[in-house]
Amino acid sequence: MPRDIAPMAMTLANEPFNHEDWLFEVKWDGYRAIAYCKGKTVDLKSRKSNTFNKRFSQIRNALQKLNLNAVIDGEVVCLNPDGKANFNELISGTQNGTMVFYAFDLLWFNGHNLQESPLIERRKILKSILPKSDIIRFSSP
Repeated sequence: MPRDIAPMAMTLANEPFNHEDWLFEVKWDGYRAIAYCKGKTVDLKSRKSNTFNKRFSQIRNALQKLNLNAVIDGEVVCLNPDGKANFNELISGTQNGTMVFYAFDLLWFNGHNLQESPLIERRKILKSILPKSDIIRFSSP
């Protein structure tokens, strides 16, 4: 299993665009996180490889229950009762809203490095392995 993956960063553009060869994601207002899942052992890391294990323990616990052998790229988000991201609540640590992990990319799965595979294929596999959950969610554009 690879370690310390630096996730792809967003790129600032001067204006919006659309192209049939591009996939677009929702910009969640949260913390980018990489989940290193080795069965019941899960290590949740920031994009700079700092641990999120204690800070987002409920996300980590939910990932442990999935019992996957995978590296998942996603974002930890705190949702208000209307289902909108509330970054202020996330950074304050009060976390009165619903904590979720929106998974949007599968980088490694069951011994196979998928980073060179097309994103559309990685997302198909990711969607197929994630069960319906209130905490771990597949991020749909």
